[in-house]
Amino acid sequence: MTESKCHIAILIADARSESQPKAQRENCLLVINELLINQPECFTGHKKQLFTQLLVCRKDESDEVSGSADLAMETLSKMMERGECMSAYLEALEEWAPSINSEGPDGSPNGSCLQFLGPLLRQYTAKELSEKGFTGRIAISAIKGLNVPGSQNSLIRKSSIICLVELERLIGNSLWSYTQDLTDAQRKLLSVYIERERVMPV
Repeated sequence: MTESKCHIAILIADARSESQPKAQRENCLLVINELLINQPECFTGHKKQLFTQLLVCRKDESDEVSGSADLAMETLSKMMERGECMSAYLEALEEWAPSINSEGPDGSPNGSCLQFLGPLLRQYTAKELSEKGFTGRIAISAIKGLNVPGSQNSLIRKSSIICLVELERLIGNSLWSYTQDLTDAQRKLLSVYIERERVMPV
């Protein structure tokens, strides 16, 4: 491991450690973000691993720490190839087991990927999604988010709706073949958002 990668590993370890002061964890993540911007070569071959570590940092109870992780994750996502980014989001979502104790995207590191998935979908065509085998995986992950339990998960459900609306824009009525696990009320709500999108973007 090169000296620069050793320093980065230490920064990530400090950012994840709850024994470190909040300010120190926040600063570590801000440094990682600056390195991503100014020395991206340091992360060559390690972007996916960093992505996973930043997901963990996003669940921190401190808004400053989770917000700094969010910033670094957004910067990292822009550096990754869209296919690499989509795969990373979907793998995290497929490992996600929602619980009633989730606290929305900022408190659920895997579920938070739904926030990023909707905007990323706008970069794809229906054919590209199908060829990469992404279509069904996206639908299943978004429906999982829509069914997440607990009254505090409105942000996850909103992100799920946005994903499904974007997917419907690409694949049309084929979307409904994936909605067997939704209630009639949920399907009606999704229809409302889809119709609204045709008039004004979500």
